[in-house]
Amino acid sequence: MLKLSIHLVLVFLFNFNSWGQLILIKGAVKDIHTKEGLTAVSIGFGAFGTISDRDGNFQLNVDTSVHFLHFRLIGYEDTTVQLPINHELNVFLTQASYLLNTPVITSSRFEKPLAESSVSLSVIKPEFPSKLNCNTVAQVLDRVPGVQIIDGQANIRGGSGYSYGAGSRVLLMMDELPVLVADSGFPNWDDLPLENIGQLEIVKGASSALYGGAAMNGIIHFRTAYPGSDPYTNITLGSRFYLKPSSSKEWWGKNGDESVPNETFINFVRREKINTLDYAVSGQYSYKLGYNKNEDYKTGRVHFLIRKRVNDRLKLNLGLNYNQGRSSSFFYWKDNGSFEGDPTTSSTTQKLRFTIDPSLTYDSESGFQHKLLSRYYYVENNNENNQSNRSNNVYSEYQLSRNFQTISLQCAGGIVLNQSWTNAELYGDTSFNHRNLAAFIQLEKKIADRLIISGGFRYENYRIKGPHFAGGKTVDPNVSQDTTLFRFGANLKLAKASFLRASFGQGFRFPTIAEKYISTKAGGLSVVPNPDLHAEYGISYEIGIKQAAQFNNTRLLADLAIFESRYHEMMEFLLNNRAQFQSINIGDTDIKGFEIEVQTITEFRNCTLTTNGGYTYIDPRYLEFDKTPITNFETASRGQLNAATSSSDENILKYRSKYLIRYDIQLEFSKFFFGLNFNYASNVAAIDKVFDLFIKGERDYRLSHNTGYRLYDFRVGLNLKHFGLQINFNNAFNEDYSQRPGLMAAPRNVAARISYKL
Repeated sequence: MLKLSIHLVLVFLFNFNSWGQLILIKGAVKDIHTKEGLTAVSIGFGAFGTISDRDGNFQLNVDTSVHFLHFRLIGYEDTTVQLPINHELNVFLTQASYLLNTPVITSSRFEKPLAESSVSLSVIKPEFPSKLNCNTVAQVLDRVPGVQIIDGQANIRGGSGYSYGAGSRVLLMMDELPVLVADSGFPNWDDLPLENIGQLEIVKGASSALYGGAAMNGIIHFRTAYPGSDPYTNITLGSRFYLKPSSSKEWWGKNGDESVPNETFINFVRREKINTLDYAVSGQYSYKLGYNKNEDYKTGRVHFLIRKRVNDRLKLNLGLNYNQGRSSSFFYWKDNGSFEGDPTTSSTTQKLRFTIDPSLTYDSESGFQHKLLSRYYYVENNNENNQSNRSNNVYSEYQLSRNFQTISLQCAGGIVLNQSWTNAELYGDTSFNHRNLAAFIQLEKKIADRLIISGGFRYENYRIKGPHFAGGKTVDPNVSQDTTLFRFGANLKLAKASFLRASFGQGFRFPTIAEKYISTKAGGLSVVPNPDLHAEYGISYEIGIKQAAQFNNTRLLADLAIFESRYHEMMEFLLNNRAQFQSINIGDTDIKGFEIEVQTITEFRNCTLTTNGGYTYIDPRYLEFDKTPITNFETASRGQLNAATSSSDENILKYRSKYLIRYDIQLEFSKFFFGLNFNYASNVAAIDKVFDLFIKGERDYRLSHNTGYRLYDFRVGLNLKHFGLQINFNNAFNEDYSQRPGLMAAPRNVAARISYKL
């Protein structure tokens, strides 16, 4: 026993003496091309290490027996360097394959390379909105494979239709926080500071277990840009003019009206680091005289983003966003294909919206990361048709995460409180108190450097305190419900650039206040409350493969996904037995399909050719669809109601295009670039039958426009050191089309922009 004790003491003393011989390594990690310092680079040997600061600087005590350090950052190639004698180290990292290693966070709450995601995820970089000459995120999303924007509402792979501005199955987020309007679930796209976009991530499929009920069909996550090592300033002026449509049903240039529909916007952004303070400020003013008469707006927005690095472990953040303006619109046209609205459906709105987003991040010495995220969101819409509403929303979330590198396990968990107060003429001039409580956990394990398995769990409780009387009857003012949700995923690295993935996710969506309690009229159509409306459930499955390849000077990334989504007790607005619109649980639905995306980058001599495209096919069906004539609405089955209220005899969900094609190609030559964007959506076979009967000319228009639409947008531009010039010819062949009943889409138009950056 004595010999054993002496032996242990000697071993301890030897190791203590060995580890007592430490040297301090200092240095910096930078991008090999931009020479900018890289933040949060993992630097270490064995189980020991550190991370670089905001300027790429680091320091680490290293034993004299260690001769190599390993450097790792998502989006860059892993690098190993030999320690120098002078202990001063400057390391330059090379970006890994851009197409495979784009860092993303939305699909799992952990930052990881795109290739390792277990769900379909599309990433939009800042260059794409500029190429399209867009000034709102909605215009960008309508060019993404598998995504459609129908009258402002997002539809991913057919998971949503058209819900008249009430309720969304796609969660809109900005910088890790939800930004849907609390009472209606509507996304205000022009609140997002597109002029300061860092990255746009689109998750396709049920994500409620990660982010809550509104993520039932997917997530659109807008991430703002933070300052780099050098200050950045950009000012852009853009203008668009609409030409006469091929139908000759325009309102301008007739009866002495010399107006020309147009849009003008100006935006700016400034990003800078000042010692330990990072800030970004941006803004936009835009004006539109609509091609649809009296669909006009004037709006201004300012966005601030401030980050204070108290030390290497604690960061404080504050975001401010303010948007104010005036808009006018109409619900449907006055006749077949007209660019003028029925005067009984017009409305004018004064809007005021702002958010305040304080948050903090703390990295403890034990390796845990603590995040406290919060957002106050105020919305006020003053509408002249007794449709005004005002809401206050407070969202708070605490996250705790840890990366256990020695066992290749990442864990994250958190709790959420989401509280809102709404007062609205639109909901019977009643006050509402809405609250969500949630708790979640997410685990991700890497096995043998090839297989990643993940799982998530979420508990959510929902409560509304509303009126005692709604929908013509006395109701319980307190509505409460809770649920538990699960998700599972796997990603298998088959080869160096081949990744197979599979996922399963549950979805759950509570009715919004608008869906449950709305009471309004539009052109003789009445929309009434349904206090008996209850939540919908969903399940999504997906299997996919992502393959990268290189042929001579061409880099390629191809992605194939096969998916299915099932919804139970799906909510849709239908005509009830009193000829009124009402949100109703229509029963079960099923959406199957597949999607192919291909990206390529080809470099030859001093030219670069970039392509990005996708094809999406869906088969969206009711599981209850019965064409038996209805003799009594009170006793009609769900299947009979679904068939009777559809404009089509085919069993297909309303407002869905079965086929979507998105394709973009650009050639860059020296300082010039030329590009084409192609957008195809097949015919929407089914809409609400009442629109065919009620909206003048709608049925005739649909019969004569039953092949979908094909849009060709051409662009040409010049990029100089400080100036950029660009002209876009959109809808170049003047396609006459409508994306939703009673509203014409844009005819041929010409847009120009000039930008100055410093």
